[in-house]
Amino acid sequence: MNLKYYYWYFQSVIPERICDEIIRYGKEQDKEMALTGNANKDNLTKLELKNIQKKRKSDVVWMNDRWIYKEIQPYIHQANASAGWNFEWDWTESCQFTEYKKDQFYDWHCDSYEEPYDHPENANTHGKLRKLSMTISLTDPEEYEGGDLEFDFRNIDEL
Repeated sequence: MNLKYYYWYFQSVIPERICDEIIRYGKEQDKEMALTGNANKDNLTKLELKNIQKKRKSDVVWMNDRWIYKEIQPYIHQANASAGWNFEWDWTESCQFTEYKKDQFYDWHCDSYEEPYDHPENANTHGKLRKLSMTISLTDPEEYEGGDLEFDFRNIDEL
């Protein structure tokens, strides 16, 4: 997809107290092993699990709490408009809270799929394609090493 802007960013817009509250809340929740793509943790083979952990090794918490969406969605709307994407947006996936410990990572990946979601039982997601992703660094960068968000534009000229 050819776009004028492939990303939009804001710096230091989420108040520190809200970041701290999200961190506290996320740490109180039950974590699960982070997967990639459409992997289903209930029927992974050892080889599939090993391959996933080459790309991603961390635990996540899924959050659907309205107060979190209320804090971050205005920035998604603003970026969608300011970047000129103007994507129709009527549904939001669960927020993914990830705390990376030493030697954990999420390697290069694309935050979308080649095909729309195939969930006929769920009218909210069926036939939809993820167009917008948001990443928030909740912790002050002075408090950790690594964890840089990077974009790979190597093949952008081929679009």
